[in-house]
Amino acid sequence: MPNIRIVTDSTADLPQEIIDQYGITVVPLTVIINGQGYRDRIDISNEEFFQQLTQLEQLPSTSQPTPAYFASIYRQLASEGAEHIISIHLSKDLSGTVQGAHLAKNLVSDEVNVEVVDSQSATMGLGLVVLSAAKAIAEGQSVEQVMGLVNHAVEELDLFFLLDTLYNLQK
Repeated sequence: MPNIRIVTDSTADLPQEIIDQYGITVVPLTVIINGQGYRDRIDISNEEFFQQLTQLEQLPSTSQPTPAYFASIYRQLASEGAEHIISIHLSKDLSGTVQGAHLAKNLVSDEVNVEVVDSQSATMGLGLVVLSAAKAIAEGQSVEQVMGLVNHAVEELDLFFLLDTLYNLQK
């Protein structure tokens, strides 16, 4: 059975226990607050981010991982035995992360098979797509079966969210 690995980005908001249980590789986006860059969930926790968010006059921005960084992650997974990588990311309508992953796929195409997926979602919408793929891999499904499941999940997913305040949307 081929060794299949999952890569996602930090916007998936998956709990660390799930990441560890399924061996999911999470690539951090960079959060820029007052000109200072923080690797999401490495240099700044969700709690710290939201605490600062309430006090900021200018909203933070983000920066996606570079193609070279993605390529290094893909190569590392290949060196650990990955034969296939399914890289599932934040909607292209919200970030250039998917584009960076596609460029990286081309950089490593002779080393490992990479499938890049635009989740067309964010936060736990993305996280649920990643989790369904990880569970399918754990059940021993093939790359084709996992990709079919992922594509179906992306098509069928609807994400709704509630806000405490419209303050930051107004900005």
